Amino acid sequence: MTKFDKTKFTTSGDYVHYEGNFVARFKHKGPLTKAKLLKALALFYTPEAYFARLKNEAPFGILMKDGHVEFDATARKFIFNY
Repeated sequence: MTKFDKTKFTTSGDYVHYEGNFVARFKHKGPLTKAKLLKALALFYTPEAYFARLKNEAPFGILMKDGHVEFDATARKFIFNY
């Protein structure tokens, strides 16, 4: 089980890659920033597990489904649980 190595991430415009593999695209300003995503990936995921799920799910959806991000309806904002 390997962890994400922060030195192997590259950013090109709106896109983030890890060793040449697509990680995420940040076209619109939203609740998930590059820094928050990279922190969550380093804490909770292995490259193999993340890229396997990325084939069928969006990056933000993966974090929400696993409970690392929740929507607080009263405050009308997303809460990051890490």
